[in-house]
Amino acid sequence: EKKNKNKSLFGFAKYMAQGVKKKIVDVIKTVEDYTSNDEEHELLNPSDPRPLSTEERDAILLMRAFCPKPSTPDSLVGTILAQGFSSALPNVSPPVLTRSGIVRGADARLPFQGMEAFVKKGVVRRIVFQNAVEYHEVIAGCQTLTMEDVVSALSSSSSREGNNVLEEEDVVRLIKWWTKITSIDTTAFNYAQVIKDNVMFLPAKDRGNADDDDAMEIKKLGEIQFYVEKNTFPSDLPMPDSVIPYSMQQQIGLRILEHSSLREWFSSLPMDVWAVFISQHSCMIDAQALSNNKVRLSVLSVLSREYDCKYPESAQREFGSFIKS
Repeated sequence: EKKNKNKSLFGFAKYMAQGVKKKIVDVIKTVEDYTSNDEEHELLNPSDPRPLSTEERDAILLMRAFCPKPSTPDSLVGTILAQGFSSALPNVSPPVLTRSGIVRGADARLPFQGMEAFVKKGVVRRIVFQNAVEYHEVIAGCQTLTMEDVVSALSSSSSREGNNVLEEEDVVRLIKWWTKITSIDTTAFNYAQVIKDNVMFLPAKDRGNADDDDAMEIKKLGEIQFYVEKNTFPSDLPMPDSVIPYSMQQQIGLRILEHSSLREWFSSLPMDVWAVFISQHSCMIDAQALSNNKVRLSVLSVLSREYDCKYPESAQREFGSFIKS
């Protein structure tokens, strides 16, 4: 009996969809409604330029059939109708079409504040959601994404077996997004360390240079502590692994890296940390390599400039003794 009831209910919805199909198609929002050239807006509302597929359009028509537009001025009519359909299936979570396939509404997540850029599975496309809001929120009972979902997704990205290591551009986006989400929701700071520690990524320079993952240099964001201040070090000088890759710093920008929300993640590279690293680097140790002469001169130039900036004289003597040691 329950099976027949469910079948009849969905059959009725399909019948309604056929009757109002032309009207529904006319009001489906286009992809352009969800795109923007403003970077700040795009970080919280990721662009999704892919056109609606035939399957997505059919799904929208069916979902909207459960929530027909009201024929009266009262905007609650559509919601009440949706609640009526929902009460007819009290123990069943209706299906929802997500970016990774069809799942039950209880297992699906709705896009929220740009989190969908980092959670790949079980998330409804924004354009699909906006064209059937009442179905997703009232009938299917879908929940919006949370920081817990982001942490879970990033945790899975740290698994090499799962082949989910992030691309460099994903990490660039994550860092930029973090400065925005924390200004909107300060509780996000509670997840700062766990998010950073769970991110693994492949720097752009290593992509395509090997046929297997073992030969690639996969970095952990949790091990990166520093950025390089402008005009402090030439871009061709070697840097320790604890420094954010140069290509990433160029994309992110120093202004963002110095943002207050990232103080738990990054700080300016101290000269003494770099000096210890460079003193043990092959460019300084291998005296036979003539190709290192230019690098050595550049290193000595940086150290000399730092020495000249020290004040008073006691600070110069202290720095000089440190370099000699």
